[in-house]
Amino acid sequence: MIYSATPLNKAVNPVSPYMYSPFHHAGYRQPSGMWTRSYPSPYEEFVKKAATGIADFLESARKLQYSAQELGRRTDSPLQSRETRISDPSAIAAQAGDGASVRTYRVQVHSLASAQKNDGTEMERGAQTGLASGVHRLKLSIGGRETTVTSEISSSDTNEQALSKIRDAINGARAGVTAKLVTDGPGGTARLELSGDRTGTDNAFAVTDETGNAAAWSGIAEATSAATNASYSVNGGAAQTSQSNVVELEKGKATATLLRTTNEAVVVDVRADGKKALEHANKLVDSYNETIGRLKEAAGYLNPLIRKSFERTASETAYDTVGIRRNGDGTLRVDEKAFQASLDADPERSARTVGGIARSLEKEASRFQDVPASALLNKQMMALQQFAAYQATMESYLQIPTTGLLVNGFF
Repeated sequence: MIYSATPLNKAVNPVSPYMYSPFHHAGYRQPSGMWTRSYPSPYEEFVKKAATGIADFLESARKLQYSAQELGRRTDSPLQSRETRISDPSAIAAQAGDGASVRTYRVQVHSLASAQKNDGTEMERGAQTGLASGVHRLKLSIGGRETTVTSEISSSDTNEQALSKIRDAINGARAGVTAKLVTDGPGGTARLELSGDRTGTDNAFAVTDETGNAAAWSGIAEATSAATNASYSVNGGAAQTSQSNVVELEKGKATATLLRTTNEAVVVDVRADGKKALEHANKLVDSYNETIGRLKEAAGYLNPLIRKSFERTASETAYDTVGIRRNGDGTLRVDEKAFQASLDADPERSARTVGGIARSLEKEASRFQDVPASALLNKQMMALQQFAAYQATMESYLQIPTTGLLVNGFF
């Protein structure tokens, strides 16, 4: 509501066509009827620009916070990512997980691990089977486990049909042995081929007849290739054996897959994944630079100590040791060659340093997220000082309360 200091039935001529306001200089003088007009006041313009500056800064600080969190994690950080380089990829494949030790292995492959194989007897596919009709039971023994497999043969079955029934029964048992029907041409021969599902001597299997003579008749009771273990040596050490061709170079973190035997050692380098680390370092620097840019754009509205605080955090000498350089304008850049050289020379130290930098920037960016917007303003600005004075003396100058429709509508 609007208050008047004189009776409503008495007209009072204005002393001046302008009402007094602390915004009294040319840029702020307003006609006395200004509150009835629709255009914004100078203070409203100031508030809009300040609000935009604060919002842009907080959004960029949030992006910086998220980028820093990715690099600052102490586990599964991009800085802990690893890659492998192999001198002979045809002989060995290698994989390294996050946090694997950065080192070189020399691996020589003496023999590969293999699975047992039983090749059955070849017989005419279309000829009537010589296997007696009725139920036939086989026993599969593997790794101390025994499984009974049952198939039912008809007197009208051909050899191919009888072998197919035995194959299906073995595969259906899922006992660790796979049966395959091998045929030779449309009118040729057929035989069963059994293979162990896993390599190594611990996975050798035996096939015996329990009821009927399906194993003996098909010829699958005898091993034609025995299961074997892999043999290899690392860094010139004693030969080691493995049930599998996948062997551990570092327990739980780095493995090698043996593909063929070698006459000499194959070099396996486990290295920091420089490409991935560099990608995230650039992302962090870009986020920081965007935040500094927003602070510069809103320099007239935001507290200047905010920018100084960010730049102080980014001025530590540790940044330079890992190839993160500081430009003259306060922004950062990544010297990619120096960054990669730091990773190659001492990846663990580089990861600690970059991780520490990221955590510092995350802490700096996060502390503004829950601060009231008013606390971010530059209180030394003339407009804010004048508005504070205007609020304090408004009643004496205008003879109206400092709340109500008039004041609230204006401010």
